[in-house]
Amino acid sequence: MIGLFIINVVQCKRKHKLLFIYTSSVSEEAPENYLEWMRAINDSLDKEVEEDDYTNPYIHQLFELIEQDQITPEERARMKDEYSQAELKKEGFDEGKEIGFDEGYREAQEEADKKIREAQENLIKTASKLKALGIADEQIASTTGLNLEQVRML
Repeated sequence: MIGLFIINVVQCKRKHKLLFIYTSSVSEEAPENYLEWMRAINDSLDKEVEEDDYTNPYIHQLFELIEQDQITPEERARMKDEYSQAELKKEGFDEGKEIGFDEGYREAQEEADKKIREAQENLIKTASKLKALGIADEQIASTTGLNLEQVRML
């Protein structure tokens, strides 16, 4: 006998409806369109499939795929676990890459700001030395790229 339990999942990235299928006990409350699928799943698990008992063409396609795959339910479960682990690793890598990018960008910006401040300080020191030599403020501004007011304030 076959049983069916349906639950809606609220907190997912995408809206899903999960179906938990218990093939060990029958529930006449299950919708008719699910019963044939549930019988097919049960038959495929116990490896005693009588394909003529099914009218749904998609179920026949399912049995053909199972026959072509020659993969046991245990092997398929292992493959799904391996795929899930690989996906988790990829998500972790992508997240780490994003964090690393953000951190690298922040550090590069800080380094650039530091170099700009140092260059500005060097221009002011140079302008001060030129002013001490008696060079005109206009010439100092033109040479250093500082504006005339900055040079006059030195």
